[in-house]
Amino acid sequence: MKQFITFVLLVISSSCTNSQEQKVTTQEPLMVKNSQPITVKNIQLKNSYTVKHKDYTLNFKVEKVAAKNAFLVMEIKLYNNSYYVSPHDTRGMKGKLMMDFGSYKDIEFSGKIIANPPFAPNKVIAPRTENNAPKYNEMKGAIKEDVTYKQPLIIKANGDFEVFGRVKFVIEPRCTLEEIPLKIIYKAGKFTFGDPKC
Repeated sequence: MKQFITFVLLVISSSCTNSQEQKVTTQEPLMVKNSQPITVKNIQLKNSYTVKHKDYTLNFKVEKVAAKNAFLVMEIKLYNNSYYVSPHDTRGMKGKLMMDFGSYKDIEFSGKIIANPPFAPNKVIAPRTENNAPKYNEMKGAIKEDVTYKQPLIIKANGDFEVFGRVKFVIEPRCTLEEIPLKIIYKAGKFTFGDPKC
């Protein structure tokens, strides 16, 4: 009887292991400037960081403006009639663009994100269907043009540090949540970007 119970437990545990191993994600790989998938070996320390996708390109850099002040700059270029909700939209829409560093004592966001061109809350974007016919619901607060965002930063540390962050937004009309990891390194008074998966 003991052998039978042991055999049944082994069969059940192996079937659970196999079912867990079969879960495969089909997410498209993020691409860096040289069109290589992001891996630990392909990213080295750089002054800027670029993520390419078929619907958008994100370019990141940090501009230091004073000893304790800087801007995290993010340029967004859109392709294929894509759009997203502005971080300045005040209607409580889910999935709007946001940046986050988490809980770090060395650096923090200071004030509101600055958009260029500025956000126009009453500008209406009419999303398109497959045959390019307008949908009935028009979106206010949607961004369908290339925009450069600057997030003011305050450097609180007196020495070197590194922070991990992310950018999140829903890209439309695909309606997918995009989450882009960042790793920013501050060493000897200069900002660089490192492998965000470490």
